[in-house]
Amino acid sequence: MEIVEPKAGFKSDVWKHFSFSLKRNEKGEKVTDNENTVCRHCQTVVKYKSGNTTNMRSHLLNHHPEKLREDTRSKIKSGQKTIKEPFTTSLPHNSARAQEITRCIGEYIAKDLRPFSVVDNEGFKRLDD
Repeated sequence: MEIVEPKAGFKSDVWKHFSFSLKRNEKGEKVTDNENTVCRHCQTVVKYKSGNTTNMRSHLLNHHPEKLREDTRSKIKSGQKTIKEPFTTSLPHNSARAQEITRCIGEYIAKDLRPFSVVDNEGFKRLDD
């Protein structure tokens, strides 16, 4: 099976693992099959709808989860922040940002008619961790 690299403009990380195959049209000419992709690891053909990489990501999760873990590790090494990082820093209580957050919480309670006891909930208390 002959394959063609995806266009450089494709942004999803799954494109590192998939290509398009070539097929022959009714004239016998080779053309790119834009309806299917081919896994570079196992040559499985995966249905592709223009712009939607869900089927490809599902294939990777089900058949090559280690490849996605490698991608995640390389992103972390390259300096991309993980979801946990932004939540590990604490602000000085008198900083402008901390005061803005406090103001927004008060507005949330008032505008959404939440009980004051919302600040006693376990999830809310984790904001202070």
